[in-house]
Amino acid sequence: VMLTGGIDLSVSSIAAVGGIMTAIPLTEWGFDNGLGLAGAIAIGLASCVVIGAFNGFLVAFLNMPAFIVTLATWFSVQGVAFILTNGAPILMDFNLPSSSMLIKFGEGVDPLFGIPYPVILAAIVVIIFYFIMHHTSFGRIVTAIGSNETAAYLAGINVKKYKFWVYVISGLLSGVAGIIILARAGSATPLTATSDYNLSSIAGVVIGGCSLLGGEGTVPYTVVGVFVIAVIGNIMNLMSLAAYPQMIVKGLIIILAVLLRSATSKSVN
Repeated sequence: VMLTGGIDLSVSSIAAVGGIMTAIPLTEWGFDNGLGLAGAIAIGLASCVVIGAFNGFLVAFLNMPAFIVTLATWFSVQGVAFILTNGAPILMDFNLPSSSMLIKFGEGVDPLFGIPYPVILAAIVVIIFYFIMHHTSFGRIVTAIGSNETAAYLAGINVKKYKFWVYVISGLLSGVAGIIILARAGSATPLTATSDYNLSSIAGVVIGGCSLLGGEGTVPYTVVGVFVIAVIGNIMNLMSLAAYPQMIVKGLIIILAVLLRSATSKSVN
């Protein structure tokens, strides 16, 4: 999304809905076996894809500002999350096979190397999108749109289509994140929508060298940026720093990263 010069402020709300719409079938609709777990995950991800498509439609086809659209979606979907749960967490039932499998995935580790399963899933996602961004026309076109949207349009590229799909992908991956949160916590809560995942995701991308104007950024550097945010968060936790001061620190880190990037760009020019 940010490679196209856009932004998605709704990722935390979409993640919340992804977890909730996976938990509801598992706890209330009787999806209590392996096939049921797959169905519940499909429902959760489909819900997130619909929200991402809504964002993409407004931004790409109606030419609405991404900041305004995704900010509105953030608040609206946050309300949906609270309505779906009545403001209370949905607790997973450890006695149900489907819920137990999901929780074991969130808590489990690879028996050979001891790597947590969510980390393996994250690595797979990174590899897939590294390949897409560096070895497919889709990745090159997305970067070209962010570099110069007008030039891309004049070159015959369907700019609207590609801008639409990046928001769909953002919605899908936000849903994946929401399901991982559900698996690790053993519950789905609407409070996920109010968390600092929006700030953390933007911070990771910016620290990884992605330009807020679009056209610059790579998957490996974004991974480095995410690791930086995670390490800083762990350090602050070890220092027993409260959650709200941590948000201030992350905000300052974003400002510093943008300043450094601006200074670097000026020196190069």
